[in-house]
Amino acid sequence: MDIKQDVFDEIGIDISDFNKQTVEDLRGELFWKHAFYTNKGSKKWPGLIFLPFISLQASIGTSNKIDYNKPFSVSSGNNGHSSVGFTTGIILDFVETIEIGTTLGYTNFFKRDISDMRVPTNQFQSAIYPFTTSTSVNPGSNYFFEGHLSAYHFLDKLSAWVQYVYTHHDRDTIQLQQTDSAFDTTT
Repeated sequence: MDIKQDVFDEIGIDISDFNKQTVEDLRGELFWKHAFYTNKGSKKWPGLIFLPFISLQASIGTSNKIDYNKPFSVSSGNNGHSSVGFTTGIILDFVETIEIGTTLGYTNFFKRDISDMRVPTNQFQSAIYPFTTSTSVNPGSNYFFEGHLSAYHFLDKLSAWVQYVYTHHDRDTIQLQQTDSAFDTTT
């Protein structure tokens, strides 16, 4: 391992430390919510606030992109991929007792071409790939579900919050721009 720097220099990989400050992607959101108050003034039923909401989001991949010649490079955004998505949900707030809520969301990322991306040439390679090629990268979509239950001061000075969040990311797709049997994109 004494000659590791010579090997990295030969294949064009920079493993030196780096620190970089950069901005994130440009993001925008349209958001709507409205509180519907029911049972107001009822002596039989507690007050209930029904709060539906929906938001539409979009981002433009303006942040720095991963430098594939620096294995420890990180993007501060979506690595140049723009996206669109939505979030919707409902909150039921039983006034001065409990709140129950649920949220669903979806984000789609758009494909982009990357020149000189390091790609494995064998299924057993990992982390360090000596060769580059031009690719089209299509990130998988994100889905999420959130449910929560909370009680504010249900006992004097004691509140509780329970939340469950499930997130799923579909598999990313990497395709070579020009067919070359030397590269293996199945991993």
